[in-house]
Amino acid sequence: MVRRTRVGIGCAAGLAAALCSRGAFAQAPQRGCARLAADIEVAVREREFGRVEAALEVLTDLATRCPHPRVTAQMALAEIDLHRWTDAWRHLEESLADGTDPWIRSRRAALLVARSELRAHMATLVLQSSITDGVVWVDGRPAAAAGVRETVVVAPGVRVVEVRTANGPVERREVTLAEGARAEVTFEAPPPAPVVAPTPAAVRTVTRPPVIAPARASSSSTRTAAWVLEGIGAASLVVGGVQLVRSVLQAGALSDATAATPGGEGAFVRYVTNPSYPAMDRSTDTACALAARQSSSMADAAATDALCSANATTRITAWVFGATGLALTAVGAVLLAANPRVTSAAPSVAVLPQWGSAPGAVIVGVF
Repeated sequence: MVRRTRVGIGCAAGLAAALCSRGAFAQAPQRGCARLAADIEVAVREREFGRVEAALEVLTDLATRCPHPRVTAQMALAEIDLHRWTDAWRHLEESLADGTDPWIRSRRAALLVARSELRAHMATLVLQSSITDGVVWVDGRPAAAAGVRETVVVAPGVRVVEVRTANGPVERREVTLAEGARAEVTFEAPPPAPVVAPTPAAVRTVTRPPVIAPARASSSSTRTAAWVLEGIGAASLVVGGVQLVRSVLQAGALSDATAATPGGEGAFVRYVTNPSYPAMDRSTDTACALAARQSSSMADAAATDALCSANATTRITAWVFGATGLALTAVGAVLLAANPRVTSAAPSVAVLPQWGSAPGAVIVGVF
């Protein structure tokens, strides 16, 4: 359980002191936010005296007048104290997404630590729907569109998942999740109704012989080479697709990682949240570049550098095999189209029956 006394949650700890310092509010926008620093200071003092609900009321009112990333971050910290995990996660993600505010950038490491600790109290829903024009909603909020596989971080407990279309809700489920749990929810579109063709009226029909195109010479060696290229191209596309899936899974594992996660993902989080991290920009590209230079002096930097190298190799392999597969299959298709395999038909004569109002027979021939 997250408490006020833990690092990264209450303003009484060192991390929170960094987040709640008065000097951070010296420059506030004047239009609609003239009392930004003073109002946030009131909320901070309310939390220090244990009146978290009152602090959140001040911040909520301030957010309606001044939707500033600093206000959003302070709301997230108050909501963590109150165990309002869903709102805390949403507001913390919104504040971390702001890359322009100097206050957010200077305290990004502390906010990442709070996010890592909050993530341990959350659960995960993997949503997918094949219902046409349907949108998946979780607890009254849109979460995923039709045909899109979406991973959503939610609070533990009973979550209401439903699919809505323009005509209203079409399917609803309740999913019970514990802290750290992961569940997949899939909505399948109903099968289409069978189409019954109308009974045709009786008509007089004459069966016509197939039209056989004149035979023309084709190179068997060229067709063989074309099929070989098609096979190699298809295999390359399969390898590229597998590598692309691996790259997506690696990125997903890194985004969900915490400092306690084993392996390179956990080392990455510990590396970028280390107080000695030399850069303010904690993006993946910057962290990978710095880790390559510090891999000989820091264990987490070495593990981060190895993780970055493995991810880069996976992406490059996916693109190389994918591009090669597309090129080879395109060349093979051109060769097959240019060298169709056609067999000559020997001269023949056939007698075909004719039914209808005037029964009889039709004599047809191919010469």
